[in-house]
Amino acid sequence: MKHFSIQRAVRVVEGTVVGVGLAAAVALSAEGTGDYIHYRLGVKYKNEKKYERAIDEFRKVLAAYPDNYNAYFQMAEIRAEQQRPRLVIYNLKK
Repeated sequence: MKHFSIQRAVRVVEGTVVGVGLAAAVALSAEGTGDYIHYRLGVKYKNEKKYERAIDEFRKVLAAYPDNYNAYFQMAEIRAEQQRPRLVIYNLKK
């Protein structure tokens, strides 16, 4: 299967009602993009203040890439918003 980026997938289905969902499905089916999707979903949920969902997505990224400092940093920012300083420190030390 040809590798699709998120941007390309969105362009392919642009203008349809299910465009974003279909774009995500196309991108997920391409090898190596699943973790990027989880990271982007985590950021989306964080911006929407759906913190537990965001944490779940960042944990999925970290399961595949334990050294992903961006995911740890995002989780630390969430924990700071939740007034959980010990978890902020824990995530920043990782």
